[in-house]
Amino acid sequence: MADADIRIVGGDLEMLAASLGELRDGIGSLGLSGPLERIGAAMPGSRSSGSTGSAVSGLESQRASLGSRYGDVGEGVRDLASAHRRNDEFVAREAVAIGDAVSEASVTQWARARGMM
Repeated sequence: MADADIRIVGGDLEMLAASLGELRDGIGSLGLSGPLERIGAAMPGSRSSGSTGSAVSGLESQRASLGSRYGDVGEGVRDLASAHRRNDEFVAREAVAIGDAVSEASVTQWARARGMM
């Protein structure tokens, strides 16, 4: 896999998680059965009528699965954002504790660059 230059700034991961949640909700609200049920009702007793129910069931299952996957990825992104935030806070605290090895001004600058101050 090729290296990629990815620049994530404060709020990007949270925005991605929110967008994934919106996708999950949008997919969850899709009503597939309504339009497809009319096919079976238009041709009662036909092979198409019987196949329509199976097709609707399969599509509903796939829709639910896809929505669930977006939800899982969104939750993972929220967890990742939380882990990054905790790591940044830990590094900032520990850098201050080092004392003379790191000037307070550089720690403050680092924390401000990450939106922590």
